[in-house]
Amino acid sequence: MSEPLPDRQILDNLLTRLGAAEQIMNTCQRDLRSLRHDVCVAKANFDFDQESSVTGIVPLDILERRAVYEAIAVCGDDKVKAALRLGIGKTTLYRKLKEYKAVSE
Repeated sequence: MSEPLPDRQILDNLLTRLGAAEQIMNTCQRDLRSLRHDVCVAKANFDFDQESSVTGIVPLDILERRAVYEAIAVCGDDKVKAALRLGIGKTTLYRKLKEYKAVSE
């Protein structure tokens, strides 16, 4: 039978495990942010490519939607930061997102 570990060793062991768990969590969060970014950009690019391939001119509403989705992606899905970066209020951003959802349905 093994001897019980002294309290300090137990604490060090737990801290090591906690550090490893935090590293895994941070990696997953970075991967999730990257995936969200890719989805937002793909959404915006789909509308952009679809319209521009037909006429060669992209309407402002498509450019605006693309800018909104890219800002949200760049800001890690933080809509308040995205609104600030776009130079609009958060209420305006939420209204635009609601409009985009209604148009795509």
